[in-house]
Amino acid sequence: IVYVYNVNIKYKRGGEPMKKTAKSILLVMLMAVLVFALTGCGSKNDSKEEEKKANTLVATKAESDDYFGDYTEIIEITFKDDKAETITMTMDFDSEETAESLAAIFSLASSEDMEGIETKQEGTKFMMIMNAAAYAEQEGIDETQLSREYLEQSLKDEGYEIK
Repeated sequence: IVYVYNVNIKYKRGGEPMKKTAKSILLVMLMAVLVFALTGCGSKNDSKEEEKKANTLVATKAESDDYFGDYTEIIEITFKDDKAETITMTMDFDSEETAESLAAIFSLASSEDMEGIETKQEGTKFMMIMNAAAYAEQEGIDETQLSREYLEQSLKDEGYEIK
């Protein structure tokens, strides 16, 4: 004897159970992503930023002269293994015209004179980005004197405020 049952299963919740489960899982995953994004979990940017700050020396000094007038000079030195690697000297003038004039003067220099030095002007700021050898030559110091300790003391002696 064989019995056959006809069973019809109807869901009263208004949908298939797999779709609800998939939506629930998706919602939990979305919440997890938001939590990680908002808290910064898994981000290595903070440690890189801290390392950059530890390997950077920033010095500022207010200057004034007859040609350029009043301006602020900012020197930012990045170090690698306690030796200067890149030096950025920024002069922030009161007027954009003064920064443009200085940029024009440097554009006349020969490429031989500017080896290891890049210049750019952005608004009222004029910047010189130098490698360690170019900075040492400009300052008249030996490349062995490019340690953090020596440069920091030298900048303090010249009246710069170290940050």
